[in-house]
Amino acid sequence: AESDILEDKLQLIRPIDSKQVAECVCMHPILNSDIPIVQLSDVNNWDGISHIAPGHDPSHYIIAKTKALPISSVIDNTGYLNEATNMFYGLKITEAEKIIESELAKRNYLVQTSKSVVQLPYCNMSKCSVIYRLVHKWSLAIDRSVVTKLVNCDQNWEGHPTEETLWIKEMILQTPPPSISSHRNGSIPFPIFQCEKCNTQLSDTKTLKAIRELISRRGNDIWFKLEAEDLLPMETICTSCGSRKFHKETTFLSEKFAVIINEINNSDVGKNYPKSINHYFYCSENFPKWFAQLNLVSIALHKTIPYRRVEMTK
Repeated sequence: AESDILEDKLQLIRPIDSKQVAECVCMHPILNSDIPIVQLSDVNNWDGISHIAPGHDPSHYIIAKTKALPISSVIDNTGYLNEATNMFYGLKITEAEKIIESELAKRNYLVQTSKSVVQLPYCNMSKCSVIYRLVHKWSLAIDRSVVTKLVNCDQNWEGHPTEETLWIKEMILQTPPPSISSHRNGSIPFPIFQCEKCNTQLSDTKTLKAIRELISRRGNDIWFKLEAEDLLPMETICTSCGSRKFHKETTFLSEKFAVIINEINNSDVGKNYPKSINHYFYCSENFPKWFAQLNLVSIALHKTIPYRRVEMTK
C-alpha cells in the first residue's frame, strides 16, 4: 500500500544526465552519514538508481571493492543490529523493518511502502534463510614462487600416476589455499585476542602459554565460559595503544583444514621415502580440489609435497 505522506504521484521536475547524478552525495535519512553515488556501466543491465549493501551482499561487496567504497556491516556476531545503526542498536533483524519504517514516516521521508517476494540464500544445515554479513577469515600466506618451483620439479612426481600428474600440477597452481578459520560454533577456537581499542592482535608466546596451561588445568570449555579478562594474565596490555581491554577471537578452526592437517601429519613429510604406496579414491567431484589444497598446505608448512608414491582409483 502506498504511503499517504506524499501525493499519490510524484511530479517530474526535469530530466538529468547520469553523470550529473554521479557527482552528487546523498544524505542518509536517519543516520549521520553521507552516501556517495557511483556510475556503473556493466552490472547486469541495471537501470536507474539502486542502493547497495556491500557488507551483506557478495556482488555488492565486489562493486564496493572495485569503486573503493566504504564497506561495513550492520549486524553483529549474534544477529542483532550493531552500534553502527545508532538508535536501532540491539534490535533483531525481524523487528527492525517496522521500526525503521515508522521512524522514516515520522521524519516525512517515507515515499512508498510495498510488499514483494525476494529470493534469499538458504542454509541446508539449519533449513532457514540466511543473511550475509561481513566477517574476517584466517588464511595461509603461500609463497607462489615456492609452489611453482616444487610443481615444476619432475622428481617430486615420479611416484605419481603419469596420467594423473598433469591435472594435479594444474590444480595446485590454480587452486587457492583453504580457509583456516570457520564461523561455525563447536570447532576448535583460536587462542587469539584483539584489543578493543585498536584491534591489534594479541597472540604472543606468553599469552599462548598461559591459555594452554589454563585449559590443561580446567578443560577446553573454560575458553567459552570465561571472558577475555579472566583468561589473560592480569598484567596483559596492548603493545600498540596500552589498553587493557581485549575480546576473544570469534572464529574457529575450519573442519576441512583440520582434516588436511591431520592428513599431512600422517603423510611422508619428515620421513625417508617410505616404500608404501598411498591409495586415494575419487569419492566425489571435490576430490581434485581437496588433493590440490592438501599439497598446497604441505608446501606452505613444510616446503615439500605430502606423498612420494601415490595410486588413484576412480
